[in-house]
Amino acid sequence: MNSPNMLAALLMVVLCHFLPLNVISQSTGNTVSGIVSNSTGAPLEGATVGIKGSNNSVVTNSEGYFSLTIPSSNSVLLVSYVGYISREIPVDNKKEFSIRLNEDPGELSNVVVIGYGTRKKSDLTGSVVSIKSEELNAVPATSLDQAMQGRAAGVQVTQISGKPGAETSIRIRGTSSINAGNEPLYVIDGLLINSDGGDVSVGGTRGPRISPLSSISPSDIESIEILKDASATAIYGSRGANGVVLITTKRGKIGRGTLSFETYYGSQQVAGKLNLLNAAQFANLVNEAKLNANQTPVYVNPPNLGKGTDWQDEIYRTAPMANYQLSFSGGDEKTKYSISGSYFDQQGIIHNSDFKRYSFRT
Repeated sequence: MNSPNMLAALLMVVLCHFLPLNVISQSTGNTVSGIVSNSTGAPLEGATVGIKGSNNSVVTNSEGYFSLTIPSSNSVLLVSYVGYISREIPVDNKKEFSIRLNEDPGELSNVVVIGYGTRKKSDLTGSVVSIKSEELNAVPATSLDQAMQGRAAGVQVTQISGKPGAETSIRIRGTSSINAGNEPLYVIDGLLINSDGGDVSVGGTRGPRISPLSSISPSDIESIEILKDASATAIYGSRGANGVVLITTKRGKIGRGTLSFETYYGSQQVAGKLNLLNAAQFANLVNEAKLNANQTPVYVNPPNLGKGTDWQDEIYRTAPMANYQLSFSGGDEKTKYSISGSYFDQQGIIHNSDFKRYSFRT
């Protein structure tokens, strides 16, 4: 018992036995709880609630609920969420809180739609390409899939034919199947659309193959997000095996009503025609071939045939293309509205081919 270590251990046992429990225990503090929601009252899952000046924080659940232990009633809660304005709320002896956060328009550029929520661009690990409305409207296009050409890295957009409203072939991760489809899955404001290039029924007959996205005016598109990697299948299953294109249309925004009108006009023509023989030249060529084969010439007097008919001039034409878009949007904290109508007319460079679209959104 003369050892100092043994004496210290014995003293500690005696103190723990006789001292009151509240002397050696640590105070756990007070607990506060509440719900975090957005400006419309919808709960915000994943909002961070912490204590100012401390690293202690929690994250809200799917119902926006949180429960947090605070050191004292004078603490200040810090509430934050991606794309929303952070708030500081004094506790002041309160136990229950109902906290609402307002959207921060300046932070929305740092948010990426990923199909099952939003993430900060810096926190996003999947391969996502974003295309904004300014890029889509930079060049006139019949449909939004044509407007995507050359604007998304790793996305190959090929127009199958040159006729107005023709479908396009989009490959996000190359060709993955021989017998099944290779087109991506389109999600427009949450609505799933398969682009299989099938025929469109026109009355009692089968019409020409057109793009299923050509019914949407590119001017109504707010942004396009392309999910390129295999994580898209975790959200949409096998339908997203070829990639997913998320399309968000324009909505009303808080502010004074805004009336806008957009229009453009242009024309299309054949870049170059084949340099063919005229009627007299063709007759001479045929007669020469017959003579070389020791046969009787077919045409008696080829010069009398003249130039004949250039069927390229008869088939092709300079085709006009025009678009007119009128929209009205605005709103306040309770109601936001957006009304738009458009008319698009594209005449084909071949006679009797055209594409017209009348659209109205509200």
